[in-house]
Amino acid sequence: MSILQMRSTIVIIIIATLITSCSVTKKSSQRLNDDIALENKLLFLTIKVNKGIERPEFDIIDQKVVDGKLKRPMPETLRRPDHFVCEFKGSDDQILARIAVENPLTKVVEAPNENGSFKKAQIDLDSSSFVIRLQYSAKMEKLVISYDTGEVLKELTLKK
Repeated sequence: MSILQMRSTIVIIIIATLITSCSVTKKSSQRLNDDIALENKLLFLTIKVNKGIERPEFDIIDQKVVDGKLKRPMPETLRRPDHFVCEFKGSDDQILARIAVENPLTKVVEAPNENGSFKKAQIDLDSSSFVIRLQYSAKMEKLVISYDTGEVLKELTLKK
């Protein structure tokens, strides 16, 4: 084999390698873009909570999916003892996301007292609402709301 034939063979091998590697990269980037398209959506849920006889009652009053990426996620746990845990689950009951929410039925306010200093007071509300924002996944089917102790309060179905 002459030097000219070896060079031609090497050039053909390099070109073939470049073509096949570019097609694999293109397919990989398409899959990656599909995943990003799912992750570049935000879910905003507005949930109304009413003081029930034995425990709070919950209803979804608004659900929106919009384009965007969450800069700071909501916390998964809180140090306050009186909070709710919201778990987003798929069809197989796998937990896809978990968010902790302060109890919106109890508000702590500061008010001036007679001597001019401020004092904290807790106000118990009969009804309130809160908004949850998180990165959306098409696999999300239900929202399970529970106390921080694990006692389930309500299971809500998400709209598709």
